[in-house]
Amino acid sequence: GIETEVFTESGQKLREALRDGRIDIMILPDTWPDDAQNFMSSLIYTEELVVAARAGTIPPGFLTPDRRAIIPEALGGMRFFLLFREHAIRSFCDKYFREHGIKPEVAMEFSSNIACYRMAAAGMGAAIIPRMTAMMSDAGGEVEMFSLGVTWEVRAFWRKGAYIGEPEQELMTLAEWIFGEQ
Repeated sequence: GIETEVFTESGQKLREALRDGRIDIMILPDTWPDDAQNFMSSLIYTEELVVAARAGTIPPGFLTPDRRAIIPEALGGMRFFLLFREHAIRSFCDKYFREHGIKPEVAMEFSSNIACYRMAAAGMGAAIIPRMTAMMSDAGGEVEMFSLGVTWEVRAFWRKGAYIGEPEQELMTLAEWIFGEQ
């Protein structure tokens, strides 16, 4: 028979497990070029990162004229609930903040995008999360999402030279079909 085990972990821990051969395949954002030469990958979907906050908490002056995106400089004065540093999104956020000269106030760190979203929904601050997470966690319209103008590719990764059989191929096809529809 075929045995499949699915688990979630930080991107850093998943990369280590893949590198060490403890897992055969992982699905993560493509944000780690330092290791990329050791792996093969297949695009699952492209994902947008957004700032999520309780409706009405982000002043109109912090938004672009069409009110769909946030002005990067406005992020410097906001409280954030972010993932721990070993997560891909946190690495992205730290890089984004550095590139824009932003010193965010990090109120608390979590291991879950949904926990960050819930804190934002409670009006405690803002979260930078995947749009898909925000849509799946929709709190009845009490949370607004604003674009950062940034997307990243979410890919399936496996070690070069590793055997990828039919079950792994089907998993990638299924993930692409499900997440590509969102």
